[in-house]
Amino acid sequence: MAGAHVAKLLYEQQLMLLLLNVYQLMHISRHMLLLSALLNVLCCLLCWVCFTLSALLGALSLFLHWLQIAVRITQLLMQLRLLLHGLLFSRDDVFILLQWIWLLGKPTIDLVCARTFTSS
Repeated sequence: MAGAHVAKLLYEQQLMLLLLNVYQLMHISRHMLLLSALLNVLCCLLCWVCFTLSALLGALSLFLHWLQIAVRITQLLMQLRLLLHGLLFSRDDVFILLQWIWLLGKPTIDLVCARTFTSS
């Protein structure tokens, strides 16, 4: 039971880091930010699928490994910011994107962890 709680905290920490990375990408030009944002959303969806499957299969360590890879990808995308110039992306658009990522991730955390706690 304690292991599932630790896994939940690690997942939330990694998800928040992913959201922070998306937020920091807002200084990239519109075209590159759109591409980066789509990649971040895909990473988040991949994390969501991996977390659900790994929690159901009891392989949380495998999920955390893939989540760390997704976070590293977003960190690499942030480094592109140093190479690019152009228009700033609208802050409202970035906040909408962050809300969608959080809305996709948070209920899954609660649902899967509740299932993990009750099955332990």
